[in-house]
Amino acid sequence: MSIIKLKELFNSNRQIGLHVTRKSNLSRIMKEGLIPHSPTLGQEQEDDNGIYFFPDRITLEDAWGAWLEDFFDENEEIVCLKVDITNLKQHVGGDYEIIVTEPVPPNRIIGWEKII
Repeated sequence: MSIIKLKELFNSNRQIGLHVTRKSNLSRIMKEGLIPHSPTLGQEQEDDNGIYFFPDRITLEDAWGAWLEDFFDENEEIVCLKVDITNLKQHVGGDYEIIVTEPVPPNRIIGWEKII
């Protein structure tokens, strides 16, 4: 069992969000964390500034198949960050997205995995 899975077993009261990004952003994110910004992937301009998360893997996969993959080039490596968003300022956007409106420090990033 991985360290990430052990942490999840012992901290099941945490709220975990899944954030999709290009792998080329990963080293900067792991150093600086995630910073709220204007939406660029599929959201309308009137949407909130923030960091967009999916609440679970099924919702992420549904969004990926429906619209999200269209915003990335075929040859780009895409990753999913698993992030502890417990007690961060947030609200729900659309039907399912969690929008965090404050910076997320790197120590909140639990892990990541390649999507494509």
